[in-house]
Amino acid sequence: MAIARLRLQRANLIAATHSILSILRPKIAAAPRGLLAALVVAAGTIHGGAVLAQTVPGILAPGNAAVTGFSGAAAPQTIAPGADPEDKTFIDLNGATFRIIDLQNMGGPPAAQLVSVPKPYTATAAQIGQVFAVALDNATPPNIYVAATSAYGLPIVVGPNRTKRGRAGATFMPGLFGPRAQNGGPGSIWKIDGRSGAITRFANVTLNGADNPGPALGGLAFDPGSNTLLAADRSTGMIHRFDLSGADRGVYDHGIQGRLAAQLPPLPYDPSRRLDITKPSFDSTNPGTWGFAAPDRLIFGLAVRAGRLYYAVAVNMQIWSVGVAPNGAFGTDARVEITVPPSEGPSEISKITFDDEGRMLLAERPIPTGDYGFDVLTQEGIGRVLRYARQPDGTWQQEPDEYAIGFPLHLRNGNGGVAVGYSYAATGAIDRATCGGYLWSTGEQLRVSHDAAVAAQLAQGGAQIVNGLQGNAIALVRPANVPPLQSYYVDFDDKFDDPDARG
Repeated sequence: MAIARLRLQRANLIAATHSILSILRPKIAAAPRGLLAALVVAAGTIHGGAVLAQTVPGILAPGNAAVTGFSGAAAPQTIAPGADPEDKTFIDLNGATFRIIDLQNMGGPPAAQLVSVPKPYTATAAQIGQVFAVALDNATPPNIYVAATSAYGLPIVVGPNRTKRGRAGATFMPGLFGPRAQNGGPGSIWKIDGRSGAITRFANVTLNGADNPGPALGGLAFDPGSNTLLAADRSTGMIHRFDLSGADRGVYDHGIQGRLAAQLPPLPYDPSRRLDITKPSFDSTNPGTWGFAAPDRLIFGLAVRAGRLYYAVAVNMQIWSVGVAPNGAFGTDARVEITVPPSEGPSEISKITFDDEGRMLLAERPIPTGDYGFDVLTQEGIGRVLRYARQPDGTWQQEPDEYAIGFPLHLRNGNGGVAVGYSYAATGAIDRATCGGYLWSTGEQLRVSHDAAVAAQLAQGGAQIVNGLQGNAIALVRPANVPPLQSYYVDFDDKFDDPDARG
């Protein structure tokens, strides 16, 4: 059976802080860049237990990562005396928001070194806007889907000028969402052809004919059983189901269907919360005004496994699941699977995936700050990567395992992306005879350490301001790999000069 595995990350490994296998992004100093978001790692075809390379030419080779991230912003060339440079700082239309990262050869055993690898494919803000979630279908080679995001902010303009508050005539800043000529907007899902790399708009997520007004989309997940793509709408809280022509085949409403199944009072969608950026109540620096669905129905991470859709609800950081029929129809058996222990700051579970033993992997992304300067897009040091195993009675372990991600603070520097990939030989070459032995996470400032001895060791392995991916053996949960010296590091955009970029 041919499978295209999304094994995720926060992808410019700064998406906003990025995802892996769809991965994450950066910030702005002299010329701001992006921070990572989500990622996915491509698998091959399984025959008799061995994973073989795909022979069909395509842009995403087995074992490589598809990563998303913030494009960064371009600092103004000239500033009038007394003017605020942030008022003249705009999204970099030429900045990368999606990249394929070659993970075929790490050049040696993992020793916390920065590895310089090819990035054979890039899509820019001008082509697709800012995106976070990434998913692969089961075509050969797989097609790639990326979803519009507000994870990096919602900057607006009136004519050629920036404005913080909503005003008549306000529109979203160019480069935030996909090109208007292709009907791109906050609800857009973009398809990247797996063979040619051609980009087309796959679908716009709407509800009863109304476009997404700005909160944009959360996670994506491909269901191979029904050949459908699932997308979370951050404005309404609905999960939409699309066939591969881009036609909307129905919605799942957790606020009503999920909560009623769990004998909780329903919480219907409230259209009065709908965002309007032409009203002064909207403040681009205050995410509380961005029109997100109520926390009890706000969905981010999605994954499909063994006939069930798993999804992350913002309130109490809960993971729920509901059955999915072979034709893609949603069941009536929704239930709470896991309540994640509280984070050290406001965050959500932005990515859900599973390893080959059926353990659930979760990537946490801090909520947006709305930073006007595109610099500190999220709070630092609270992005965890967690793992849960099922117990013999069918429940999940009570306390999660955790991975050490990056060196700063409490080793919790994830950007919201996680994915599973092949293991590596002692030489650093990918080993396609294995499957599922390596974990890739998106994160920020990954090789910066305030421990003098560790910092000296890291300095021998390349640049320290790395916003991108961390790879380590999947078995290395804490206390193993603390600090994460048995890891590989890969930067999203190969720029290492921004010590302040976050998220």
